[in-house]
Formats: sequence, C-alpha cells, structure tokens
Amino acid sequence: MVNKLGFILSILVLILLSSSFALAEDVYLVNSENWVDVYSGMLSSGLEGGRGFFINSETITGLTQVISEDDTIHLYQSELAPFIPNLDSQLSSLGYDVEERLISNNMNRDLDPKTGNYYLVSLDNPRITSSLAPLAIKENAWVLVVDIENVDEIVNKISNAQDVVAVGKFPRDVLVKIQPYLDEHIVNDDIYKDSQAIADKLGDSQNYVLTDGAFIESEFFLTKNPVLLTGTNKILTHTFNYLQSKDAKAVVLVGNELSVVGEQIRTQSNKEISVFVKFGQGDTGESGKVYALSTFPLPGLRIGLVAQQAIYDPSTKELIVTFKNIGNSGIYELTNLQIKNDEEELATTAGNEITFIAAGELLPMVFPMDIDLAYVTDETTVDLYTTFGLSPKELDTFLTMPNRYTPPYTMPLTVKEIEDDDSVLYVEDSSYYQNLNRVGVAITNPGDKEVYFTIKVQDIIVNGLKTTLSKEDSIKPGETKKVYLPAKLDPIDLDDNSIFDIVINYGKQPEFQFKAIRVEQPFKVVSGGRITGFVTGLGDGKPGNWVAIIAAVLVLFVLIRIVKHKSKKEEIKTSTKKSRK
Repeated sequence: MVNKLGFILSILVLILLSSSFALAEDVYLVNSENWVDVYSGMLSSGLEGGRGFFINSETITGLTQVISEDDTIHLYQSELAPFIPNLDSQLSSLGYDVEERLISNNMNRDLDPKTGNYYLVSLDNPRITSSLAPLAIKENAWVLVVDIENVDEIVNKISNAQDVVAVGKFPRDVLVKIQPYLDEHIVNDDIYKDSQAIADKLGDSQNYVLTDGAFIESEFFLTKNPVLLTGTNKILTHTFNYLQSKDAKAVVLVGNELSVVGEQIRTQSNKEISVFVKFGQGDTGESGKVYALSTFPLPGLRIGLVAQQAIYDPSTKELIVTFKNIGNSGIYELTNLQIKNDEEELATTAGNEITFIAAGELLPMVFPMDIDLAYVTDETTVDLYTTFGLSPKELDTFLTMPNRYTPPYTMPLTVKEIEDDDSVLYVEDSSYYQNLNRVGVAITNPGDKEVYFTIKVQDIIVNGLKTTLSKEDSIKPGETKKVYLPAKLDPIDLDDNSIFDIVINYGKQPEFQFKAIRVEQPFKVVSGGRITGFVTGLGDGKPGNWVAIIAAVLVLFVLIRIVKHKSKKEEIKTSTKKSRK
C-alpha cells in the first residue's frame, strides 16, 4: 500500500478539503439517475464557480453532512428519472433554501451556456469525460454527449459554433454527420493517450489528478490540474512515462482503490513523485469527521477474468491454464507465470501473444514447459502475472486474488495426463451475407467424434470500429456446418475490410478446447443469403443450394397450378354433360 508519508499526505488533503466546506457558498445539486444529467450539472457548477453535488441514493442523510443550511442551493432535477422525486420538499423540511429550480428531460441540452465552444464525446465513451472537465471549465466550453439518436440535434447546435473539438472514437454513422463541423479531432487507438492529449491542451503542469474513469466525483470539476486516466490496479508504462516527461511532482489519486497505482508511481519514480489519495470528504462543521467519497457510477463495459485451474501434462510437457471471462465484454489478456515451491522457483514462462477472450468464454491456454516432477509437491503453486483490458493496447488491469490489489494470482498446480485429443477442424469458406447482416464461416469436422469449438472473427470493422465477433458451438462427426455471427456492416465497412481473420479453439470436450487453428481468408460479400421463414430444414446454408431449392419450389408451384387447372376443366366438362342430359 502507499507508504506512511503518502498516507499522512492523504490525510492532510482531506483536512484541507474539510475546511473548505465551512463557508456558505452556491451549491448546484443534481437529482437524476442519468449519468449525462449528472455530468452536465457538475460541469455547469464548475462553469458557474460553485460547488456541485449529486444524489446517488434514495436518502439525503449523507448530503446533509456536507451541505450547510447557509448554502444557496440551485436544484437541477430530471423530469424523467429523478433519484428522489420529492427532493425539493425534503430539503425545505430540513431548513434548506432552494433558490433556483430547473426541471429538465435533457440537462446536456438545457444547461448549455452557449458560449460557442464545444467538446464532443460519444455516449459509449463516458470515461473520457472526466479528463475533459477541467479543460472545458478553463476554456468556458461545453461538453456535448453524442449518439445516433441526438446527432442531428447536435449538428444543428455546432453548425455555427466558434470552436468544435471531438474527443475519442465515434461510430461511423455519428462521425460522418459531425465531421464537417470539427475544428479538431483528438483520437488515438488508446483512451489513455486521449487523456494525455487533453492534458496537453490544458497546459503545462507538475500536478496531476488520476482516476480510473469508473465514476463522477467532484474533484474533476474543482481542480485546475489535468485529469489523467489510469487502470484500477495498474499504471500503463506510457502513462508513467508521460508523468516523467512533464516532470510531475505530485499526483492525487481519486478513490482508495487506486492506492496500489500510487505505490507503483512512488516505486517507479524512486519516490520523486509525491502521492496523495483522496478517499473521503469532510463535513460542514468543525467536528473534523471524514465521510466516504460521494461518487456516481459511469456506465460501461464491465470486465472481469478468473483463472479456474492449472494442469501440467508431463507427457506433452505442457501447462494448461483455464481462464474464464466473467465480464460483459470481450477482453484481451497477456500472461507470464512462475511455478514455485514457496519462494523457490521451479520454472517460468512468458506469453508471446495477446489473446482475445469473449464474454463468458472458458478458454484453456497452453504454455510449453519442462517441469522436473521430482521437485513438485502438494504445495507447488502457479503464480500468474496476467494483465487484461478492453483492447490490446489497454491491458490496464492485473488479475489478482480476492481482496488483493496486486499480482500474482496464485493457484495450486495439478499434475495429470490429459486424454489425447485427435480432433481436427477445417475452415472451408467465409463470407459476409449482406442481406442477413451475418458473417458466415463454413467449418468441416472430418473426424468420428463431435467437436466443441469457439470461433472468433477478429478485428472486423463494424460501423467504422474494429471489433471481434465470437460464438460457441459444436459440430457433429463428418459434418460441414456454416456458423453465422451477427454483424451489420455499412457500405464503407464493406470497402474497409479486406480479410477475415478467423481463430477457432476446439476440442472433444467443451471445457478442454486446447487445440486451435488460425486462418486468414479474403473478405468476400454475398448479396443474398439463407432464406428464413419460408423453407426450413433444407440445405447447408450455401447460396447455391438455396437457389436450387427455390427453383424446385417454383416448379412444384407451377405443377400444382397445372393439376388444379386440369381438375377444374374436368369438373366443367362433367357439369356440361349433366346439364345436357
């Protein structure tokens, strides 16, 4: 954890913060369950020179500890989703005076000061807004949160603006609409470098605020120093190098969870960078009490990874570590590991390739190792030094044991021979079926056993952004099967994609998909596709087969019409004969 000096400095920061609450001031209070509303209200408070607060629970007990009855309250309340619907009356009953009220269904629109200066961020990129807050306040600019639903309204707003800067990645259908009005676009393949670019615009500084971007907190709207993004328990090398290049003297880490990052900064800087951890807030009086930080969670992809087992097979001299992605998004990981008896190292190896693991996927990873079994005991462990993140360039999180913030992740070593797996899969063909909005990959199992597999189509461009498609499935012996993965590609995507990068992990058991193949095939577009809801249970999904099926159906339809026509003529003849009689 942070050393004693850093801890003392953290307390000093809190004391200073506590004393700042003693004077009456303008308070801007946001009552909404929508993070965009909360961010907009807090940004407005910074532009107005007041202090911003937000409701993050169904009770105001905590709020009354940090807001004085002498404060002037400006209430910004959501019309659609207030955290506390009767907040106004609750405040009045406790003696607070609400001077101004704004009831809004879109605070990002309604609180816009219309200075003509705008920063634009994508709705699906909330983390970067923390870095933008001090810059926007310094430049008297407004941060607009954009998605496909409101982009036309945003375009009307920025079409005659003085200065418009976009930050981060945007889906193409949004980007093409805002791009003509941009004076600048800050974008890297790395959100941490985006935050560094924002810091550069704020100006030279030797003091920095660090956050993992998981929540909104008042510090981002009060500080005049740059706010940099960091991993929760790992600072990326280029982020630390950035601090060094700026001759940083001090950093404030927002949230006690980041204390391990502070320790890394102190160690790597040889204690030349002072570390402060903001983990609480003071009350309104002179009691000196410290309360927990008030934070508002930002939405986003929640990532998580666990290691389930480590098996060493002496017959193949391979260590198999099984990982499971327990988050709601695909992640990338890289692992180095050690085999140990207490502190004695028996063997070590390093991963040579960053691997993608889909959400919910169970992935065994194979590490070639030669372990002397004479030294292996029941106490032998595997120490994993695994980093993971949302992109190959953002491996910003260490895999750690429960209730620990630093690696390694330690697990027992199991030694056993694993049943030989002679399964084989082949990739026959791959295409993008435009009418179906699907990537189809034809796979053949030439063996005599069912094979379980996880297929990934890596780095395919969808709406202008690289993504990895994945699906778990199985294939019967002797079968050729077409696997479909949903992906809606626009015409520009069709031009930008040049190959299918396909990775398949497979095996005879779903939990032991040790084998893998990787193939690259030319990107191919098929304008037609498999017909659904008309004929079912026929063919293998190949377009040629379906053309034949459709032709057969049409022929059958014509024959039925001919037969019906003949039958009708026979009925007419019979009827005529009867009438003549």
